[in-house]
Amino acid sequence: MKSGKCLQCQELVSITKKDRVGDIIYCSHCDAELEIIKVSPLQFDWPLEEDFDDDDGYAYIGDYEDEEWGDYEDD
Repeated sequence: MKSGKCLQCQELVSITKKDRVGDIIYCSHCDAELEIIKVSPLQFDWPLEEDFDDDDGYAYIGDYEDEEWGDYEDD
C-alpha cells in the first residue's frame, strides 16, 4: 500500500493496488476529494469540476464567457 499527503490537511492518505491514475479518492481525515495523478511516486491533485450545459449536452470546465482573451495572432 502506498501513501501520500492530503493536499488539504497534509495527513497521510493510502491507496490500494486496485487504485489507478485518474481515480478519485477521499481523505479519511478531512474528506477532501483527491485525484490520483501519479502512482510512482504517489501524487494527488484536485479533481477537475465539470459544469454541464443543459441546452446542448456539452461539458464545459469553468466559465470562459467572462474572460477577456484579447487579440491573438497566429505565428
